[in-house]
Amino acid sequence: MAKKTQEKPIAKKKLIDALGHRFFSYSFLKRVFIEEPTKEFVELLINENLLEIFLAEEDNKQIKKGIETVYLYLKNPDVLSDENMDDLGADYVNLFIGPGKLPAPPYESVYLNDKRLVFQEETMQVRAEYLKENLVSEHLQQEPDDHIALELNFIGHLCHKTITDLKAGRLSSAKGYLENQKKFMTDHLLVWAPEFADSVQKSGRTDFYRGTGHILSGLLAYDMEMVDELIRQIDLRIDQEKDKKAKLKSV
Repeated sequence: MAKKTQEKPIAKKKLIDALGHRFFSYSFLKRVFIEEPTKEFVELLINENLLEIFLAEEDNKQIKKGIETVYLYLKNPDVLSDENMDDLGADYVNLFIGPGKLPAPPYESVYLNDKRLVFQEETMQVRAEYLKENLVSEHLQQEPDDHIALELNFIGHLCHKTITDLKAGRLSSAKGYLENQKKFMTDHLLVWAPEFADSVQKSGRTDFYRGTGHILSGLLAYDMEMVDELIRQIDLRIDQEKDKKAKLKSV
């Protein structure tokens, strides 16, 4: 009987690169939704082509459409004018701050309770998850913990921890951080953020926010599969190390 060939894990560098793209993707979207864009932030996007680092740019239609939409916006020769920056800031305020009924409330609890209120049970649940990582929001007392930017930041934080452990060879710990990301996404982000992203796409007045709404939709749809594959790859590496140790003992 032929011996079954064991699947080999992909190179460690490719794993780290994939995690790096995820970290950038969540960090970028956190910055987009936490406050109004500054002229310096827009200049950085223009000069550094940062969106080319984005996860799954070519693999996911929503992400690709969103990036193309944002780039189209950035190509406007007047994009950095005071008037345009004022319009961009006004779009942010209209979508996420108010006054009045918000087209895209950026808080989990609003989507999950009948009265659409903030600082509800969901907010406390999210805070408890942050505290497990000894993570206290820099916006504590300014924004509810279940603000979209803070939840995205939490996934980025766990992703960074995964990279650190993987580089150090702590495979079981790296896998644990990925499993924590999967659980948080299942219990929180994926429960409400797709509706939020859809609202941003439909209600944004600028291509910048319409585009980032598409990017967020695509990321949420794509990234769970990415996390599952990363966990599978780390399991392969763990099995590979076990086999090496077993062979050494048998010598």
